[in-house]
Amino acid sequence: MASANRPRYATPRGGRPRTPRRPGGPTLNVTGPELTGLLSNMASLATQRTSAGGRLPAGTTPNKCEMEMTAAGFRTWRRSIETWLRLAGWSNEEAVLHIRLLCAPDLQCAVDARFDRNQWETMQPREALDAISKLVLQTSNQAVRWSDFFNARQTLGESVNVYINRCAQEAVDCGFQCPGYRENLSEYMLIRKVMVGLHDSALKQEVFRRCDTFTDIDSLRNFCSSFEAAQRDANRFERERMVAGSDVIYDDAIEEEPLVAASRYQPPAASRNINRSSATEKLHNKVSKQCYYCGQWHVLDKMACPAYNRKW
Repeated sequence: MASANRPRYATPRGGRPRTPRRPGGPTLNVTGPELTGLLSNMASLATQRTSAGGRLPAGTTPNKCEMEMTAAGFRTWRRSIETWLRLAGWSNEEAVLHIRLLCAPDLQCAVDARFDRNQWETMQPREALDAISKLVLQTSNQAVRWSDFFNARQTLGESVNVYINRCAQEAVDCGFQCPGYRENLSEYMLIRKVMVGLHDSALKQEVFRRCDTFTDIDSLRNFCSSFEAAQRDANRFERERMVAGSDVIYDDAIEEEPLVAASRYQPPAASRNINRSSATEKLHNKVSKQCYYCGQWHVLDKMACPAYNRKW
């Protein structure tokens, strides 16, 4: 009885905590200097992995260079390659090898025909890119580049930004320089060219009026873009106003519809025949004469005469 009335205490279901067993294999005894060297080697390997794989995410490899590229296209490709090599942190020999791999197959054949393996691997990255530029860039006359620049015009439907970018690429291809002081005149010539080649007469008039206020190409670009946006918004507001006023025009058209219908009313076919017959009778009356068969007045026609060919 005493054991039945004794209170019961709750015990955890998890039981006693388990302790991990020690492995039965041999343990590695490493001294202090050996442990320090091992940790330094592991840290250097982790740093190399981070620098090689973490700084260049997937999908950042530039496109391959093609044969017969334009000057603008090659400038963009070369800048992308230089940025990519700087982020990768490769040595000069590795960078030159990657530059060759980023060339199209026909361009690789041209590089291999011009330079052997030892010559190519001993080059600097800048020298390798200069060598590729001589194989890739299209040959053209300087006068032809000037002609393309001075004859450039904004086409119908082309935005101001696209037109300015196209002229900027052509100005870089021309390489304008002052003969005396050897300073770059590309932006100076670009501003004048963009002013002359604008398509919109109203925008060109405003640009000519403010020509002394444009100190660089960015100020001219901002003004032209603002003018183009304001003109586009004004046209949109005008279309919205016309659409909003179309309801009133539609009501007036409904009120004038009976008048338009009355003016376009045509009588039925029977009435048209009656009117046509009356007009024919009037015409017959005008040409009627006295018949010498029956003595009556009618059109001188044998078939219309009642006495013609009649037997009494």
